[in-house]
Amino acid sequence: MDRRRFLNFMGHGAAADRERPRTAYTLDGHKRLTALEAAYDSPNTFRLNCNIAPGTGE
Repeated sequence: MDRRRFLNFMGHGAAADRERPRTAYTLDGHKRLTALEAAYDSPNTFRLNCNIAPGTGE
């Protein structure tokens, strides 16, 4: 996972960089996280942080 990204400095609300969380992980790691998000938080309740939107893991 060490891609040297600092997600806590990405902005928030409308100013947040929406692509930064995706680029902070390897492709396989991000796929795994989106699958976990879909399984455990499909309504995306915890979206106010460095959001990883629910996905299929594909």
